[in-house]
Amino acid sequence: DWGLSDVAVFKHAEQRIRTLSSSPRPFLFTMSSIGGHGPSGFPSPACLDGTIALKSTTAIGMGMECANVLARNLLNALDEDGLLDDTIVIVQSDHLLMGSEFATELNKLERRNLFMVFGPNIAPVHIARKASMMDVYPTILEILGYRLPEGRAALGVSLYSDTENMLERLGKD
Repeated sequence: DWGLSDVAVFKHAEQRIRTLSSSPRPFLFTMSSIGGHGPSGFPSPACLDGTIALKSTTAIGMGMECANVLARNLLNALDEDGLLDDTIVIVQSDHLLMGSEFATELNKLERRNLFMVFGPNIAPVHIARKASMMDVYPTILEILGYRLPEGRAALGVSLYSDTENMLERLGKD
């Protein structure tokens, strides 16, 4: 009822990335999955046919598992064909899970948004600082080679910058 199934989205993503990769021009490809989205999840029907072994018994858990498997399969397929050799891959959440059966339990834990970057010449680093999703935009710009005054862009500050971001300056409240 809400968006395309993740199976359809990931299938289209792979086809589109393969097409874009055949051109010598650089490109940006962005996609979003909905399987694990609240309030109840949206597991793709194709993930419920037994092809993918799922451990979860709730729709939202199955949607999350399915999206994770589909993401792994997409990245593995692209990698096997050498399409990630000169590619930066960013995997991120758009917000914390909210308004679902899991949210109450998750809120008892320390929670963080996901932001991971993989690619050639990107050194593994764990950045542990208070930040918001607004800080992702300038971080991506810096990863792509843009120089930002004080690491700032829009309302965010690059996670690589020493400049204090809004959350560090003003606090969560």
